[in-house]
Amino acid sequence: GDLTEAIARLAPARAVGIDFSTGMLKVATAKAKGMSRTPGATEPEYQQGDAMSLDFEDASFDACTIAFGIRNVQDPKEAFREFYRILSPGGRCLVLEFSEPSNPVIRTLNRIYTRRIMPVTATLISGDRTGAYRYLPRSMETFLSPAELADTMEHVGFTDLRQETMTCGVCTLSIGVKPG
Repeated sequence: GDLTEAIARLAPARAVGIDFSTGMLKVATAKAKGMSRTPGATEPEYQQGDAMSLDFEDASFDACTIAFGIRNVQDPKEAFREFYRILSPGGRCLVLEFSEPSNPVIRTLNRIYTRRIMPVTATLISGDRTGAYRYLPRSMETFLSPAELADTMEHVGFTDLRQETMTCGVCTLSIGVKPG
């Protein structure tokens, strides 16, 4: 919901937050109810949905984003096909995902943090004892590299691909454009 709320503050014609998990949608909508919106901001919509089969018409959005979630999609290539389909010509797809820092010191510190510290602190803070926070480091280690992610986006038709590393390389923003 945080990303959807940030986009809504930019006052687009429509801001839709999609999540596969109804539990996450409940959290997002509850959080949204407690927020004050600036004048002119768009009222966001929240819907349950699957990134691999979006319930929108072709070319119905100017942008689509996914933050720290494409690695949780069963078939990322199919999701990118859907993102491409729903984008208008000239539309942009922005993907923010974890990546491996190139600096060896930062990479080592990041590995210690994600494998040892984050699962314990996240479990303590959330009270979630299911082991969900142990999944995150494993999903990060086995997911596509930024180069592979860019190749996948390019394969489905996105052009003008560019990538920006952020937070010392801990995450990478990948941006592709639907030609038109």
